[in-house]
Amino acid sequence: MSAAEKLLARLDGVKGHDGRWRARCPSHGSTGLSLSVADRDGRVLVHCFGGCDVGAVLGAVGFGLKDLYDAPLGHNYRPTRHEWTLRDAIAATAHESRVIVIAASDIAAGLQLSNADVSRLSVAAGRIAAAHRRLYGT
Repeated sequence: MSAAEKLLARLDGVKGHDGRWRARCPSHGSTGLSLSVADRDGRVLVHCFGGCDVGAVLGAVGFGLKDLYDAPLGHNYRPTRHEWTLRDAIAATAHESRVIVIAASDIAAGLQLSNADVSRLSVAAGRIAAAHRRLYGT
């Protein structure tokens, strides 16, 4: 039995088909079909149009968030993080250094940086520091 089928078995007034259903919300005791349930590739999406929190809806039928998945997420997805190479670090540092040079040139010319420019400057400094940490561990 799929996660969606297990949830639907605990709800009242279920109507629908093809991976999309409506039911009475067990959290606020609606008489109408205010709860939407959809099955998307083994993951169950739940939305109450009456405004109930998903946790409250699931709790009312004795479910938790983990019960909305046919398999643990770790089995469905692989991390996409890759290790930084020296080439990556140099490229990132060169790009962010250009941002800093532009800001410094504007300041030297007597121009005032906008809030967006100051924010971007902070991002550039953070990325350079992150590249340094990844390469040297400091």
